[in-house]
Amino acid sequence: MENQILSIKHLLSQVAEIRNKYKKIEELTGEKFNIFSILKLATKEVRTHSAFLCELLNPKGSHGYKDLFLTIFLEQQTVKFQENKLFLQRFAAFETGNSIASVEDHLGFIDNDGLDGGRIDLIIKDVKNKAIIIENKIYAVDQPKQLIRYNNAYRDAPIFYLTLSGTPPSNNSSGELKEGEHFVCISYKTDILIWLEKCRKEAVRHSLIRETLTQYINLIKSLTGQTMNVNEKKEIVGQITSNNNYLESFLQIQQPDIVFEVKNYLMDVFLTQVKEIADKNGLKIRSWDSKFKLGQDSDCELSLIEASKFGYYIDFGFL
Repeated sequence: MENQILSIKHLLSQVAEIRNKYKKIEELTGEKFNIFSILKLATKEVRTHSAFLCELLNPKGSHGYKDLFLTIFLEQQTVKFQENKLFLQRFAAFETGNSIASVEDHLGFIDNDGLDGGRIDLIIKDVKNKAIIIENKIYAVDQPKQLIRYNNAYRDAPIFYLTLSGTPPSNNSSGELKEGEHFVCISYKTDILIWLEKCRKEAVRHSLIRETLTQYINLIKSLTGQTMNVNEKKEIVGQITSNNNYLESFLQIQQPDIVFEVKNYLMDVFLTQVKEIADKNGLKIRSWDSKFKLGQDSDCELSLIEASKFGYYIDFGFL
């Protein structure tokens, strides 16, 4: 048992050294510096993501690459959805060179039955008024009959339903529309990242465009949980699997009861600190308990004493 504990300590020490090494690399390379995050625009669907994607996809955009980025995007989707012939037909004759992209395309006020009107996040139209629609979701939820309204406005337009991880729309939004025919699901995590990397390769000689793309790529990696350096991952996995003792130690600390106890310890420490902050700053804690309980939506609420009567509070919970 003592040897096992020593092995676990040594493994954790080795992993910590690897993590610290890559933290220093991040500091030296400036990888953590991100203008979108600094300006608090990281999760703004319209002001950041729709606007940035629109500018890249717009043949008349300020990047100066005309329809190249749009062509790369459509070619990538053609390969991905090559089995969905009916969907591909929707943009097969689209004239990229004579198109223009815009955000928040207004379709009019939503009517009483919810089948017409609204705003399209991102739309690209050619001279023949053929359209390509991108419904952009970072954290927002679907609106009732949202995709139905877009399809009613542009019957032949392909709809790309874009989310962080490729989550499909709700039935309430898509109704009778068929995935693979009327719309397809794409993700920031894979589809957009792959496309952005291709765009960056094309813009390699233009430093301002290339580095702006790099900043946005890093933002997307952060939003989709892909920030850990690939080499760092490989090094940590290599360390864990380098000998049987480390591998056994890793499997040991993955046991549910150990993970549970570690989480409980961290929750106790956190709750104690919350209580200290509340006492020092005249804050009120409601539903105070001696410790958090895993899986509860709400374990305690922290609020200003004067504001608590209005129902404003900070809610803490652990999953």
